[in-house]
Amino acid sequence: MDIVNARNRALARALAAVAFAALLCACHEVDQTAAWDLPSGKQVTIIGVNKLYYSAGGDWALVVNYESSVPLDQGDALRREVDEVWTVFKNKVDRAGVKYAIVSPNAPASSGVVTTRRSISYLYSRGASGQWSASAPMPGDIGDQMHKPAG
Repeated sequence: MDIVNARNRALARALAAVAFAALLCACHEVDQTAAWDLPSGKQVTIIGVNKLYYSAGGDWALVVNYESSVPLDQGDALRREVDEVWTVFKNKVDRAGVKYAIVSPNAPASSGVVTTRRSISYLYSRGASGQWSASAPMPGDIGDQMHKPAG
């Protein structure tokens, strides 16, 4: 009986390790580049580039989070920066073959006991013709990194 219990525990540990590895792959970081040079000569600091499941669109998206020096409430200036980031990011998105992309400028992290970071997300979607179109900005993060519906 002890041998059966030991095997069951070992099997459970192995299955947990496989499940954990699969979870890491489901929301893995795609690019670890620290900074991108924009066409204007400006440089932005990349927080991360990840692939996630965009639940509202029912498909995968590639997401870039970067630290913006433009205040998030300066809509026109922020949109110009996002458009520049998009020109660099679009090549990565096209190589990834996803239907959606999210460009998410983030305010610099706050300091204190708990570190927080405000962000805005701009969703780009590829139409049937292959052309990309952008949405109006949406506060915060969008999508569901962990769960993809069955089927």
